[in-house]
Amino acid sequence: GVVYYEDKPQGAAFVPYNKFGGYYLFAGQVEDPIHPGLMKLLLWDIMKYLRKEDCQKFVLGGARLSDVSNTKLEGIQKFKERFGAELTRGYLWKSNPSPFSSYIYDTLLKIYLFILKRKIHEDIIDAETRKLKVSKSE
Repeated sequence: GVVYYEDKPQGAAFVPYNKFGGYYLFAGQVEDPIHPGLMKLLLWDIMKYLRKEDCQKFVLGGARLSDVSNTKLEGIQKFKERFGAELTRGYLWKSNPSPFSSYIYDTLLKIYLFILKRKIHEDIIDAETRKLKVSKSE
């Protein structure tokens, strides 16, 4: 789905679905949207469409059960909560197809980002694993 304002795209969401469920996989909006409520309207319209298509549930994606106060995730989570989402515990996992290839890729990426003087960003799995290690060592 795409939301427009006066023929100018303001945001979009990718939501594949079937009769079992719709999955809010990816969404984004322009840097300075003309109206901040347009993405909420888009999501609401997607929900109404899925209901009309007899889709059984709508999965908004992840929410953290840990404290996300004062982080970018806080705003994302509050956005999802406004729609009355029911939180259910899920699982995160990550598997490298080839440990050696992954090691080479990770090493080259670190070198590349070091040269560009850019920070290495953790993915969600690495961030949560690091938090668990810190909490166990305390």
